[in-house]
Amino acid sequence: MNLALQVDFDPSRPTGIGRYGIELSRSLAESGEKPTVWIESGRLAAWRRLGIGTGPVRVMHRPGRISSRIGPGVFSALDGVDLVHSFGSTVPSIHGGRTKRSTMIHDLGPFLHPEMKEAGDTAAWRARISDAAGCADCLLVNSRTTMDDLLGIFPLAEGRVFLTPPGVDHLPPPSDPGRKPPGGGHVLMVGLVEPRKNLGRVFEAWAMLEREAGPGGLPNLVVAGADGFRAGEIRDIPARLGIAGSVRFEGYVTERRLAELYSGASILVHAAVYEGFGFTLPEAFSYGLPVAASGRASIRELFASACDLFDPSDPVSIAAAVKLCMDRGVPAEQLVDRRRILGTYTWANCAEATMKAFRTVTGA
Repeated sequence: MNLALQVDFDPSRPTGIGRYGIELSRSLAESGEKPTVWIESGRLAAWRRLGIGTGPVRVMHRPGRISSRIGPGVFSALDGVDLVHSFGSTVPSIHGGRTKRSTMIHDLGPFLHPEMKEAGDTAAWRARISDAAGCADCLLVNSRTTMDDLLGIFPLAEGRVFLTPPGVDHLPPPSDPGRKPPGGGHVLMVGLVEPRKNLGRVFEAWAMLEREAGPGGLPNLVVAGADGFRAGEIRDIPARLGIAGSVRFEGYVTERRLAELYSGASILVHAAVYEGFGFTLPEAFSYGLPVAASGRASIRELFASACDLFDPSDPVSIAAAVKLCMDRGVPAEQLVDRRRILGTYTWANCAEATMKAFRTVTGA
């Protein structure tokens, strides 16, 4: 199959969509595929620094909007591309010809929780996903939750949707993956500082736990993630609750720093209102961390038996799950399911499932 990949994300930021795009590209190359890469000139240097052994690179020069509309059609015709895949729900602009178009739908948050993002951002994502659902030949999804949500909103996409779960084996392995972390390590949260990550409810729960434990009775709460929508309001919450001295915002962190934070943590708390997949949970599993997590959407679907779930709308429920994790650690039954998850959700398996979907769509 003559495959092309359109890099519609920032290669210098290996989080979320970027993580998916980088690791899938790398695994496809390692499996022997040599897809052509289509990329805008402003992203080219960051892409090359990754050292991914894909095939030739076709560059869309500035201004990006014009080249992004014209370039894909020219490239597909010149190279005889059978299928082009984009990573961030953007359907490559190709009109006519034989090339099939594919993209990944990561979640339906802009439709199900529109209040969680800035209005303009929500509208842009709705338009992007609607366009993909309407005209893409192949729609990849990361979980059955995302598949059900997609088909519930866009039933005419039936028959074009394929489940290709991402891998979770991308961080450098810890020196002692089966360890029980020391109780004195920080409590970690990873993700954008935005309403969807539900940090405010966790801060309320933490204030309850601090009152119960007394001065110095709890470790620090560390938040690793760039600022997103309404980040200023969220950053002000600890001070209002009287726990500002116990909460540290790290901002965006590099992969090396993220590995350090996982290694030094005592537990992970993941309180998102909605997720399409949720990379941070299996990342924490690989570091042997107890995990207290929101019992909603894909988290319940994929990881329920490997962590302790709570109601993300209820600080009392969050506090109880966090305390359980800190006091008990990871029980034996969770360890069994964690091994299954870490062995199943690999980037090699994601690449294999992705190529199977592409062969189905192209008839190759």
